[in-house]
Amino acid sequence: IVRYDFAQDHGPGNDDHDDGRIRRFPDMGLSSINDGDTVSDGNNSVNLEFVNHLVLDADKKWLYFVDAGNRRILRLDITTGTTNGTPSFPQQEQLAEYQKMIGFVWEEVVITGLVQPAGIDIIEDKLVVTDHSNGDIVFYDVNSIPALEIGRIQTNEPGIMGAVIGPNGKLWYANANLNKVVKIEPSTVIISDVEESQFVLNGNRIFPNPVLNTL
Repeated sequence: IVRYDFAQDHGPGNDDHDDGRIRRFPDMGLSSINDGDTVSDGNNSVNLEFVNHLVLDADKKWLYFVDAGNRRILRLDITTGTTNGTPSFPQQEQLAEYQKMIGFVWEEVVITGLVQPAGIDIIEDKLVVTDHSNGDIVFYDVNSIPALEIGRIQTNEPGIMGAVIGPNGKLWYANANLNKVVKIEPSTVIISDVEESQFVLNGNRIFPNPVLNTL
């Protein structure tokens, strides 16, 4: 995980980051899926690498991120850690600071139930993760760690990537395989069979859960 602080706006298209500060957080064992793999039809090449999204809970200072290669979600406390010399990854440009971080706090948030995690978003104590393999959108309560799965939307559309929780509880997601962006209204959600619970998002309470047909 790399934190970039470019100090100030350098203007459109400019790339002079002499006053920038970069800090790298290593040794968490992160891995992507199909890293660098491509397919070609003879004319065009397509990168097969899956996205590994991240999202910052600005209030609680936790950075949540996808570790797709290991089928898990992690989080990093951005208020922790100290600088400790030059990172092993080579510096790419002239910078005011280029440091490795040590002693920072990180945790495994989700370690089961995901095949190809990709997109991620958080609102209050509710985390949403998309699964590229099957199109599932999975909701978690992060009040306890490992996080508790509290709901799952089955889109039945493999290829799902990034997701974001928008105004009034609306959920938006992108599907790379189908080349589309989808909006889900809270009133149309059907949650698959999970342990009995109630899912609350932006004041919208979804129940009963589980359900068989409609909700």
